[in-house]
Amino acid sequence: MISYDVDLEFAANKWEPSNDKAGLFDGRALYVVTKPLFVASTVAGPVDVSFAIPAAAKLATPWHADGHVVHVSTVTDLQQNTIVVGDFVEEQFRAGSFEFTLAMLGKMRESSAIAATTMRAFAQFDARLFPNTPPSGYLLTIFDGPEENGESYNRSAAFVTTHPLTEDTKIMWGTTQGHEMFHLWCGSQIDGVDSDRSQWFIEGFTEYYADLALLREHIVPPELFIKKLENMIGKYLYFRTAPQFSKVSIEDAGTRKTSYRFGVYNGGWAVAFGMDMTIRAATHGKRSLDDFMRLVYDRFGLTGKKASYDDLVAAAVDVGGDTLRDVFAKYVRGVEVMPMSAWLTALGYEALVQDYAAEIYIRDVGATPLRRAWATP
Repeated sequence: MISYDVDLEFAANKWEPSNDKAGLFDGRALYVVTKPLFVASTVAGPVDVSFAIPAAAKLATPWHADGHVVHVSTVTDLQQNTIVVGDFVEEQFRAGSFEFTLAMLGKMRESSAIAATTMRAFAQFDARLFPNTPPSGYLLTIFDGPEENGESYNRSAAFVTTHPLTEDTKIMWGTTQGHEMFHLWCGSQIDGVDSDRSQWFIEGFTEYYADLALLREHIVPPELFIKKLENMIGKYLYFRTAPQFSKVSIEDAGTRKTSYRFGVYNGGWAVAFGMDMTIRAATHGKRSLDDFMRLVYDRFGLTGKKASYDDLVAAAVDVGGDTLRDVFAKYVRGVEVMPMSAWLTALGYEALVQDYAAEIYIRDVGATPLRRAWATP
């Protein structure tokens, strides 16, 4: 047996989402990434960890627990997650085969009810989309801070927001919540062979489904969802038509993720939207991007294999036919502009667009059968 101390001084500093040695102490509870806590070997197989904590303290983890003993499937899972210990507000619930835990620290303690309601809606959406997911746990931690940011891990995530958690601000923090939760599947279980060149898929498709959940689960009203469409599509069109990005493909954008953020998030979102519309048209409404995501999850999320660009193309063709090859060739590796206005028209939206100014104004002129199918869980 070995024993050692862990210096948690970093938890007293500003939280850095992308830092593997990160944490936050709010004076009553500690949120911490697990990597700094555990010295572990490369031995494969399950691990049991016993936590000795004060009697009045609570413990939240993404793993199944017997009291303060948690059962972890792999060492990697042990080191690439988060825990919360101390005095914090906790909400727990189930959706399908998942056990979800929400931990609220700082000023967010007062907003646990609305955050739990929204989290349940996202969880139900995700559980329906990926019905083959094995039983698992998930921990989401929310706290307040001076910026908007988040980070996901194997089976946990955290985000910080400047906004109070209210109905009026849900379009902001709700999307972040849905985005980080969706990474449990797209990013954690489904990952790319080339991490940088997979960012359009990992981040963009995650953003698309977080937004789609807003509509399908009635998390925000339809008129507010239209503003989300305007925001996402406008930034994509700016990225795709501005001269400084003219030679940067959506796939290449991930190699400079910060500089080409609109290409990664908005570009990947636009590809997801375009694939969804293309699959629905090619199959006469019998299939959609949902079928593509389930197929990719079954082939890669459940097997542990990493997906290449060609793997994603093959899955798309299997779902929607050869037309999908053109979507990848023209819009992911190529630099052509997707026909966003035509797809919006097919949904029953009228759009006024100025690409170079990143301006788009969408008016609802009446739901079409395609939109009703797209918006239905």
